[in-house]
Amino acid sequence: MMLGTLVLSLMLLSRITANWPDGSKDATRANMGFYTLNMTCNDAGTECEACYRARAEGLVYLHTVEYTEGPAKFEFRGSAASRDWKQFVVQDDPTEPFRYCMQQDEIQDLDYGGDTWRFSICMDNNFSGISVPAECVKPLAVVSMVSLRTDNEAHGEQTLYCAA
Repeated sequence: MMLGTLVLSLMLLSRITANWPDGSKDATRANMGFYTLNMTCNDAGTECEACYRARAEGLVYLHTVEYTEGPAKFEFRGSAASRDWKQFVVQDDPTEPFRYCMQQDEIQDLDYGGDTWRFSICMDNNFSGISVPAECVKPLAVVSMVSLRTDNEAHGEQTLYCAA
């Protein structure tokens, strides 16, 4: 009971804000939150893709997501300025749970106002802790992008990718 109260207190005392100043980003994706994105798929639903742009810290980020079957492969790619990153998971059985994370510390060629900075991207297919909307016929993966600065405030977003 005491542990539960402690965890709840920490959650209530923590503050989450977005990277993006007011007006610099589409309001539907501006705050740390949970979003659903239906990917464009072939008729068989064995190949899907999605692409979108986001803005943060004056940079434009291009995010590309691809899913293929036989074996199942979920791939997330992003780019901004001179940085590109790619991570993917390949599985024979797409129902087998996975979680894969990548972390980057202190990118020297990007100016963060002197703040120390840590960025992580995690992909997983555990949907038990989320509410999958009815329009998400086939959930594929959740991608969480979180940035932490000296202030230790979380900045970023979490997106559920679905085969449409």
